[in-house]
Amino acid sequence: MLYRKIKLSTFGLYLKAVSKLWLVPLLTVNVLVPVISAVLYKNGGAGAESDIVTVMYFLLPISTVWTSIFVSEFFFSDRTRDVLFFYSRKKRFAVSQLFFLLPLANVAVVTLLHFRCLSYSVSMAVKLLCIGVLFYGIAMLTFSICKTI
Repeated sequence: MLYRKIKLSTFGLYLKAVSKLWLVPLLTVNVLVPVISAVLYKNGGAGAESDIVTVMYFLLPISTVWTSIFVSEFFFSDRTRDVLFFYSRKKRFAVSQLFFLLPLANVAVVTLLHFRCLSYSVSMAVKLLCIGVLFYGIAMLTFSICKTI
């Protein structure tokens, strides 16, 4: 049985293979959503809460699965699956889950930091985490069935 130890540099190679696309969710979650929320809160005060929630529901769940989808494509697509043959199915999902859980934790923290403009930021964080898990499950099911993005 072929055994390969996972090194931290391997994860850097995955991000390098994804190109600059892995920066999109970081910029969206950490820059774009807080700036939009601050502008909406400054202009509308407490009445802008529904607009802020709409922006968060639209941008944050997609940002959680963005990087894991592009990294998972390397494991499931026909053109690179032959190169990565030594990764078992369980290991493929474990690597994909790592690239899913880190942005998911980031989204939870950013949502909890919105406590000033959202009266229910904890329940909002839980809802966004559940939506992110749903999107991730749909993406992995699609990869398993279609073998492509």
